[in-house]
Amino acid sequence: MIRMSLIAVLGLTLAGCTDGPAPTAAKAATRLTPGMTEEQVFDIMGAEAGHVRNPDNWDQACISYGSEGAYTHVVFEGGVVLRASGGHAGLCDWGVSGGA
Repeated sequence: MIRMSLIAVLGLTLAGCTDGPAPTAAKAATRLTPGMTEEQVFDIMGAEAGHVRNPDNWDQACISYGSEGAYTHVVFEGGVVLRASGGHAGLCDWGVSGGA
């Protein structure tokens, strides 16, 4: 009986550690809104995959989230979200895509 109780408690404890599968970058991007901070975006998107500054405006940076073939680009200006878009095949590149 004690063994069954310990197994049940352990199972419930471990179940509380996961919230299910992580959302895809494109789906998570729909939760981003202009004005959010980099910390707020990190909480939703997780670790970045790439980061590039706008060569014409060093106050702007485009950060890529996701993985190969399914990136979300988030453009920050002054440390807050300016715009975000999903479904990109590659990392942010100001020279090719204008950031995001």
